[in-house]
Amino acid sequence: MNARKKRLLDKVRALLPSYLEPGEQPQVILQAVTGANPWLITGIVTAVAIAIVVPLGIADILTSIWAYVALGALVGAATGAALVASSSWVVLTDRRVLLLKLSFWDQTPTGLRDARPRANVRTHGTPASGGLGYRTVPLRMGEETKVLRINRLWQAEAQELATALAPQPPP
Repeated sequence: MNARKKRLLDKVRALLPSYLEPGEQPQVILQAVTGANPWLITGIVTAVAIAIVVPLGIADILTSIWAYVALGALVGAATGAALVASSSWVVLTDRRVLLLKLSFWDQTPTGLRDARPRANVRTHGTPASGGLGYRTVPLRMGEETKVLRINRLWQAEAQELATALAPQPPP
């Protein structure tokens, strides 16, 4: 197991008992991004930032315009990803599926985002590769659908989650 992954899991396992019910056992733990696709939003915000910043640099020497382009891209990428992406720890237990808020600084759980009985959560559609090292796993949580974007570091856990929550064929 990757040393970074092991360190993160150790932190989460240490804090996990405060979110579990008595006797509840975690089965799969992984990190995921929920909400709008952060790559798409980052691209849109970057384009807008460049469109705003570049005209401001026209009065300068032409060679310095690339400094404005770079600045616009940097500002756009940082704000786009930070505003839209909500990272969570996904914990599948023998009873529930928990989405825990993720600290921006040290990636530890900071609170409960969502908790649903395991019987009410199913994968919706087919888990697919999302490109750029991400796998998407759509979850049907009651009437709501959430798309989990899972980094390649957590691919084995993503497969376990998808398999455990797959709809069962009727007998």
